[in-house]
Amino acid sequence: MKNQVIKALNVAHGERVLKYWKGIIGSDALLKVGDAYKENNCSDRYYGIIGGVFGNYTLEKVREVRAEIIQLPEERTFPRVMMVWDNLYAAGVKRVVFAFKNGLYISWVYAETLNDAETETATTTWRYAEEIDEPKTVELTVARLLEKTSEIKKLFGLDNGDELIIKM
Repeated sequence: MKNQVIKALNVAHGERVLKYWKGIIGSDALLKVGDAYKENNCSDRYYGIIGGVFGNYTLEKVREVRAEIIQLPEERTFPRVMMVWDNLYAAGVKRVVFAFKNGLYISWVYAETLNDAETETATTTWRYAEEIDEPKTVELTVARLLEKTSEIKKLFGLDNGDELIIKM
């Protein structure tokens, strides 16, 4: 694992930072209490892994080893669409998961979209789940596209004197 740390901002944030690392490296590896954070001016408020060792470090140490300072990922809420499966060798299926409890992901049996989940009542559990990054949609009008011609020219390495032709 590469050198990465997260700066703890306050007590609540420190707890979430430790919970994040606990999910990465396992529960037995965490003995820290998360009481070093920015709000109480602790210098060793950077929690993470440096040289394969989990700990809390000072900014000087982080810079010395050129560790990457990452942000705590946003906690995702339920319900959400995920890939789920029970057997490590089985292919996952897309389902709407509405909870994680006792180490299991709980979903509606056949719902693959949030709309499907509106009418579904039967539930099931899964041992494993993985996030699905939903594709984003960008709506772009011709007027907005024309406003950005100088940026588009730069993107394609064109000078201001060069002609840009946009065909639809």
